[in-house]
Formats: sequence, C-alpha cells, structure tokens
Amino acid sequence: MKRRFNAPLLMASALLCFSGAIVSCGNNHVIQSEDRNITSVAVKEGTVPEEIFIGKFDKSGIKLIVSYSDETSEEVAVTESMVPENYRQYLSQPGVYTITILYKGETTNITVKMVFPHYVVNFYAYVTSADYTLVSSQDLNEGSSIEEPEIEEELYFDNFHYTFTGWDKEFYTADEPMNIYAQYCKVEYYEVTFYNGNNEIISAQKVDKNGDATEPTAEAAFVEGYTFLGWDRSYSNITKQTDVNGLYIAVQKTGNVDSQIIYQSETITDEFYNLSLLNDKSGYRIDSVKKMEADMVIPSYYHGLPIVTIADHLCTDNDVIETLTIGYNLKEITDYSFNNMRALKTVVIPNSVTSIGYIAFRECDLLQYTRFDNGYYLGNEDNPYLALHKPVASSISNINIHRSCKYVCSYALCELQNNYNVSFHDGIKVVSKGALQYSGVKTVRFPKNMEVISQDMFYCAGSLTSVTLPEKLKKIESHSFAHAVKLEEITFPETLETIEGEAFWNSKTIQTIELPGSMKLLATQVFFECDKLENVVINKGITKINARAFYKCPLLTHIEFTGTIDEWNSVNHPADWAAEIGTNQLICSDGVVEIEAF
Repeated sequence: MKRRFNAPLLMASALLCFSGAIVSCGNNHVIQSEDRNITSVAVKEGTVPEEIFIGKFDKSGIKLIVSYSDETSEEVAVTESMVPENYRQYLSQPGVYTITILYKGETTNITVKMVFPHYVVNFYAYVTSADYTLVSSQDLNEGSSIEEPEIEEELYFDNFHYTFTGWDKEFYTADEPMNIYAQYCKVEYYEVTFYNGNNEIISAQKVDKNGDATEPTAEAAFVEGYTFLGWDRSYSNITKQTDVNGLYIAVQKTGNVDSQIIYQSETITDEFYNLSLLNDKSGYRIDSVKKMEADMVIPSYYHGLPIVTIADHLCTDNDVIETLTIGYNLKEITDYSFNNMRALKTVVIPNSVTSIGYIAFRECDLLQYTRFDNGYYLGNEDNPYLALHKPVASSISNINIHRSCKYVCSYALCELQNNYNVSFHDGIKVVSKGALQYSGVKTVRFPKNMEVISQDMFYCAGSLTSVTLPEKLKKIESHSFAHAVKLEEITFPETLETIEGEAFWNSKTIQTIELPGSMKLLATQVFFECDKLENVVINKGITKINARAFYKCPLLTHIEFTGTIDEWNSVNHPADWAAEIGTNQLICSDGVVEIEAF
C-alpha cells in the first residue's frame, strides 16, 4: 500500500519553521517561537548552605540561574539527574568539595563544606531582671550530651521573689537546635528588718508573703549593759514591710545590788490580773482576771518580761467582755480559756500563738469570724485566717482550708456529718484535740510535718475509712481513733515513738498492725476490743509496752517480733502486756515465747 503524501501540508510546515509565523491549516493552529540558546548556567547566590551535614545533603534547596540568548533567564532547582552518580562518595567525610552540575549540556560548579551534624542549644534564664537572658550557648555534635548550666535559683526583682522550678522542656542529647527557658515560681515578698537597742540593723531579710522571718541569734541581738527580752512585734505571716525592734532591760550596778530599769518595753500594773513568774523566769502566766471590762487586753509584757501563757478557764462564763485583744508574746491559749463568753464579739489572736486549747472559744455565740469558702476563721489584721474555728454549716460536704491557716481548733469540724474528705495543707501546724470527733469524715490527709495526732482526734468518727499519717509523726495521743469502727487499715511511719492509751479502742475493722522499730512506748489498752485484729508485727527497737496493750482481741492469733528472744526480753513489758487474745505465743526470729496472760 502506498503512503499518501500531502505536499501542500508539508510545504506549509516548512514555511512555519522558517518564518516563525502562525499558519492556519484547516482547524489546526501551530505556534512556533524563535530558537533560543543557553548562554550561561550559574548557581544562585545564597542557595548553597555554608555547612552541609554529612548524610543529610538536600539538593532541592540549591537553585541555578539559567540565562538565554534572548536575554531572558529562569530559576531551576537542582535535581538528582544533574549531579554525577558517584558524587556521594566524596561527601561521607568532613571537607570542602566541588561538585559539577550538568544542565542541558552546560556545566557549573558548586563548592560545599561537609561537616558532621551539630546543633546549637541555647539556655535562657533571668539574670538581672524578669526578662530572659542567654546564659549558655552550646554547639554540640549530634548525640552529644547537653550540659545544664548553673543559674541563680533564688532571685528578687521589683518586690517579687522568683524561685527556679525547672526548664520548659526536657533535654538529654543534641538531636536538633533547641531554645530552653528557665521556669520560675513568682511570689510577692517583703523586707523584714531587725534592729537592736542601739537602732542598728542586725538582720535584713526578704520574706515571701505569708512567710515567717528568721529570728536573729542572741549574739546578734546583744547590747552591752542590757538584758535582751524579745521583740516588739510578730515576724510571722509577713504581709507588709516590717521593722522589728528589740526590747531590753538596762542593768545598773548599785553596790552589790542590781537594779533593773525597763528600756523600750511595754509594762502594765496588776490592776486587772493575778500573775505568776514561770519557773525559768523567762516570762509570766496570767492566773486569773481581777477586773473585767468590755474592751479587754491581755498585755504583751509585765514588769519587762513577756506574758507567754494563761490559766485554763481564764475568762469562762462571763457577760462583760465584748472585745478581746491578746498580746503578741502569748504562745498558748489554754483549755476552756474563753469558753462561753456570751458578749464576746471580736477577738484578736496574735501570730505568736503556737497552741489553741480544748474548746477555747466554744459557745461564744456573738463572736464574729472571717469567712473563707465553707469555714469560719479567727486571727488578726495581718492574718485573719490564723485558726479555723468551725464550718459555716453542718450540712456541707467539703471544706477548702485557707492557705494562711496555721491551726485547726478543737471541735472545729465535728459538726460535719456528711461523708466528706479533708486535706490539711502542709502549712497547718496543729490540729487540736477532738477536731474531727463525732464527724462524718471519710478520708484524711495530714500535713507531712505534723508530729502529733491530738487526743480524741477521730473519736467516734464512724465513717472514717482511710488516714494518711504525717511522715514525721512522733506521737498518737489517747483515744485518737477510738470507736472509728470503719477504719480498716493504718500504716505507721518509721518516726512514730508513742501511742497513748486506748488510741484504737473499739476500732472494729482493723485486721493487721505493724509497729515500727522507732517505738518507745505502747501504752495501756492501745488496741482494746479490736474485734477483727488478726495479725500484729512488732519490729525490734521498741522500748516499752504497757499492761494490756493488746486487750480483748479474740481473733488475734499471730503476733510476731522481728528480733530474737533475748532482744524481746530486753523490752520493758509486764506479764500481761497482751491479755484475752487468741494466742499464747509470740513468734521471735529464733523461737517462740509464751504469752503468760493471753
């Protein structure tokens, strides 16, 4: 078959190629531009990195500028087909290499510097202000360990205390560039300045808001010719700039007799009170009130010495006192001291107080409180939340204790009957006698630094199932968990030294007890009528066990002492240390001892 030859069309195509014009052939249009030639190929400036990591050569970022004979140009990305096949063998070691790039028959060279992978890790922290400053810059090879820089962890700027808490991200080895920033806890602070009797500064401290200043030493407070008495104001729970002045008695010699003159101190007469000097002559106790007025003041000093305590029942049952201001040296508010003061409306408790006794402010029906969340508090101008006195209502199911609270008064939470959980924050110093007795508390978390579980703390707390004891606990007072009939388990810390009498009387659901070797005294009838108690472990190191420490526990069939028989015999214990229990044997590490009065 002969191929058809279309001569007119061929001629038209020839004309199109020759002239570069547009030729119409029926319904077809052919566009032919004039020829142009490449005149140069060059690497675009700035597209070749100063350094290229070995094993991480990425060519796609490198650009070529291709120029043409028609004075036009274009930008072309370098591809794999433009480089020699064997170029990679030159790039496996550090060095400077020249690579030839081939583009449409034209060549150009690029120079690359190959280095092992490395990264810059920068650390930023506060230095002279609360603005981040570069404190460390580390250029590290890939996989090298990042070194944490040393920085100031306590900083003070513009009335704020910044405490370093860590970095904003974890770091181990250099695998990428990193910027790491220090993190801080920010707390307002105040200056507390202590002066001696010569008005000389003996201590200047920066104290966090609601924190306590540190008392200067006696040597620092010493002034020749004077006896130092104490300080003119509290330096606890700081909420403002505070100047604290020393109080002194000037001592003058007259023959063989010393005469004491009150210097820079508050004094009172004995018009209102009967007082007695403490045995160590360090201060006074108010024994009774001779005269009562509507506005009552317990002074800070008497005859130059501080008034540090008061007698029980000091102002109980009266209708006279409406306002009570307690001096700033008082350390102890004793049992029943202000109970049933029917006219009392306002009380000021100083920060110096370290103990609030049993129902000290009970049945003061007109007493005004500071409220926070579901609690009523007593305190002073600097800290109105010093002591939690009672809940706002017995029907509440939870109570959030203010962070400035230091004391929980006796009976404070006993009215709460709903099943509720309570967490005492670590700033609380004392939870007083019977604070939770008869209550509906279910679980409790104590401050970790608390050393004493007070008497009657959970007496008849019938809903209590779980208690986390303080890790520094030393003493559990009498009846603390008596009749806590749902308490199934309790773990004693290794710091515990004493458990007082009947502390766990009638704790009906406890099955296992382990006493730590730190114990010095297990008192009489501690575990009395614990009906389900089955297992007891007594760790060696215990010093003394009193009569009937384990008494009327019929299911108690296993008692183990972790020491030897000789070590058990060295423990101070009577024959009836365990009585009316379910076994007559004490298992020691090297044998068995008969329990005589089981």
